[in-house]
Amino acid sequence: GSVTVEVDAAPEVLVETVDRGDSRLGRGGEPSDRVAARAWTAFEKATVLTVPAEAVTDRPTTVSVRGTGVEPGPAFGHLLVDVQPFASAVVVLDHTGSATYADNVELVVGDSAELTVVVVNDWADDTVHLSQQSIRLGRDAKLRSIAVGFGGDVTRVSSEARFTAPGAELEM
Repeated sequence: GSVTVEVDAAPEVLVETVDRGDSRLGRGGEPSDRVAARAWTAFEKATVLTVPAEAVTDRPTTVSVRGTGVEPGPAFGHLLVDVQPFASAVVVLDHTGSATYADNVELVVGDSAELTVVVVNDWADDTVHLSQQSIRLGRDAKLRSIAVGFGGDVTRVSSEARFTAPGAELEM
């Protein structure tokens, strides 16, 4: 299978494509089911979005995942959103096209940082998409997560959260 990933980042956000051995990957949490574990072992490149400490983005960052529907079989992906201490950002994950796709999304929100994530699943009617969100919240961190589904044959977003210090808030 095949998908393309394009990022339209706010000016304050650093965007990187990294190999699976990058030491930052896995900080959000480990896969919790068989599909997430398969996606973890099969992805080749990951997209890393870093919001530097104390940065406040002036607009949302959009990650567009497009299923090409060209090749048979599954595709796998990995995304890490790292919002460093005292930073604030909005990230939109926009899924369209035709695919069989499994991915892991790590949301790491540092001390006193804020992140709003909007997941839009507007896949073609034949798409199967299984995603795991692994969330790690620091002291007094805030995360708002919104998921909207318009299409796809089967779509699932599974979320797990870890609170590493007191005062964090999670709204889903």
